[in-house]
Amino acid sequence: LDTATSISVALTRPATARDLPEVWSWAFELAAHPRLPDHPRCADALGAAANAAWLTGDLHDGERLASDGLVLDGGSVPCLQALGSVRLFQGEPHAARRLWVAASRPQGAYLPQAALAAVYEGDVEVARRCLAEADEWAAGTGSPTELALCRYAWGELLGPDPSAVGAYEEAIALASTSGATFVASISRVGLASTLAGNGQHRRAIDEFDAVIGRARALRARRPPADRSSGFSEINRGFFFRFGSRCPMKTGAAELTPEGRSGEEEASQSHRGHRAGRDRHGGPGAVRGHRRGPRPGR
Repeated sequence: LDTATSISVALTRPATARDLPEVWSWAFELAAHPRLPDHPRCADALGAAANAAWLTGDLHDGERLASDGLVLDGGSVPCLQALGSVRLFQGEPHAARRLWVAASRPQGAYLPQAALAAVYEGDVEVARRCLAEADEWAAGTGSPTELALCRYAWGELLGPDPSAVGAYEEAIALASTSGATFVASISRVGLASTLAGNGQHRRAIDEFDAVIGRARALRARRPPADRSSGFSEINRGFFFRFGSRCPMKTGAAELTPEGRSGEEEASQSHRGHRAGRDRHGGPGAVRGHRRGPRPGR
């Protein structure tokens, strides 16, 4: 169990960037282990499973697993980052950014994601500051994947202006050197959309074809027992591309207040989950994670 937990948690980040569904399935199996609740890294293991859940399109389980983990350890980086992803897909970029900033202390590991969320918040000045900080951190790591994610975020900030094309192309080139197919694919969606918006329709179609081909290849590689119906790069890419263009939750009651930290937003989220579990599973019960998500559901 120690080895399985260490492997699953350690591979969460690279398995996300590289679209490795077999590794995602390991996280689901780990979450269902009967002895996991007694393991000292239970929270991090639930965070890995939460990350796998949103990758396969299940935001409900992603939120539940991450929140369950944060009840056990409010500072669990895997849980904070997974809940940040869920919040972004729920149309709450402000909350996502604060969770990713919290997950970045002290190493800075999720600053590129936080910068992307800042872009979708719509505040250009905040987004530029976040991107500058993320660029500096990514350059320090020397990681092509992190650098690619930053270039993708710049493309999202600049688009639909034609100047975004260069940022997307740089992101694709960098991601291709490290095998970061997820980052390359969402960057292609952004590139295709920008090209189409600027009249370059033939090239836009070619880029969309490349993403669709990649999505089909990924589906073919999924284990037979994979529970997902598919949440391909084309789906994720469309969300990321149009996130700042789509109606986001902007009411004061719907977005995290400016003064609340990522930990506080997470705390409020898992307090609500705790109340639900206490009603249905006894005092302090962590509903569902002993069994975990069922493959093939």
